[in-house]
Amino acid sequence: NRHRDENTSAEPILSPGVVEDTEFLLRVLFNPQHIKDGVVQEAAIPITDLQSKGFSVHRMKFVESEFVMNSINQTLSKPRSGISWKDEGVAKFKTKTVRQIKDHDGNQAFVVIDTAISENPGHASIYLSKSDVKKACARKLRSQLLELLTPRISVDEAYHPKGAL
Repeated sequence: NRHRDENTSAEPILSPGVVEDTEFLLRVLFNPQHIKDGVVQEAAIPITDLQSKGFSVHRMKFVESEFVMNSINQTLSKPRSGISWKDEGVAKFKTKTVRQIKDHDGNQAFVVIDTAISENPGHASIYLSKSDVKKACARKLRSQLLELLTPRISVDEAYHPKGAL
């Protein structure tokens, strides 16, 4: 069973610490894997990721924009059985907005866990807060998470918002 305690680090050796509510998270999106005709697809967030694998995000505070760009370029350079992928930018949202999504009982539906890896100490993962959520319920909750992926911006804009000093 996956680590789902937001108050302790999943990777204390590698991680800069638990994910704070005020932190911004980034999710990189590609066309056609995540987006078709400008619309974020359900497949952008696999239920299995939410249940067990973890839905990967970058913690902006600990990841440079160059790192995000390099990871995008690496993904785009991989051959994909004749389908060319396009960079669709990133979704940027606060950790708190994920944690505020409630299940049908009014409990916190998702947890955001620091899951640092050696090449990326700013890696985090989003999981369903309970591992035994039924498929239909998981799909409903996922649709709320999908809404956070709808507004997309470039990596540059994420790190240097227009109008910011």
